[in-house]
Amino acid sequence: ALYQYAIQDIWWNATLQQANVYSRFFRVNGIFFDPNILGRYLAVAIVAVVAYAWLRPRWSTFLVGAPVLVVLCAGLAVSFSRSSCLMLMLGMGMLAWRAFGGRRTVSVGLAVVALLGGAAIAWSGTIRGVLTDSKKLENVSEGRFDLMRGGLEIWRTAPIEGAGLGGFEERFSETLTPSEQRRVRVIISHNTPVTVLSELGAIGFGLFLVLTAATGVVIARGSRLLGTVDGWAAWAMLAVVAGIFVHATLYAALFEDPFTWVLAAGALALCARRAVPVAPPAEPRPPVPVGGAIA
Repeated sequence: ALYQYAIQDIWWNATLQQANVYSRFFRVNGIFFDPNILGRYLAVAIVAVVAYAWLRPRWSTFLVGAPVLVVLCAGLAVSFSRSSCLMLMLGMGMLAWRAFGGRRTVSVGLAVVALLGGAAIAWSGTIRGVLTDSKKLENVSEGRFDLMRGGLEIWRTAPIEGAGLGGFEERFSETLTPSEQRRVRVIISHNTPVTVLSELGAIGFGLFLVLTAATGVVIARGSRLLGTVDGWAAWAMLAVVAGIFVHATLYAALFEDPFTWVLAAGALALCARRAVPVAPPAEPRPPVPVGGAIA
């Protein structure tokens, strides 16, 4: 990614390359097709490195981990993926919550947001315009709000059973005029919950919420009962999965991402191992006397 940014050239994605010509900033995609996927996996790596460093607070860990984090953060910066930055903020916030407690984490987080957010609003007229103008906010979101509204309209036509798997793209295309069909580039939802609601209706969406919440609660509770290493590992995996969920509300690709299933399964496996009762060791049987002697 840093090499692509240095030479101002990307691979695989001709549409992105063309968009970079007219954009104020140059987005890179690394070895992936989309910059947002690059940003997602860089955020996963950053959270993993920080989680490992917390368990191994040594100079050797710092000397190796710090340069790695600098490179990863630089790559995330030139991807210009805002959804990946939000994912990283949530992941780091959850690690801080476990390491330092909720009160400290919330206090410091609010102070940082107020300080940096206030400075950004005061310094940049563009940011002030985006926050106060719905049309500018829509442009910044690259049409995501239109997609979400389209998904809700599809759900209203079949609120109970939904439009069926894969129905979002077809139904959304039908709502566009011929001129809009030529102009709109993306007709795939960039919000996983809205996609589930429109395609599976209230029944599928309810099941989706139950499974998501149950997974988070089981891992969070189970991580408290594990030892220091296993408990921290389960919590770190939950932090990454929660970050992917947030990323999927702005980009989608929740179910398609293998990290979602591997990390959730790994965390649940650690918690399940703690839940299995361990039988106490059998006491040694006393020797049986035979004919006045002990055999």
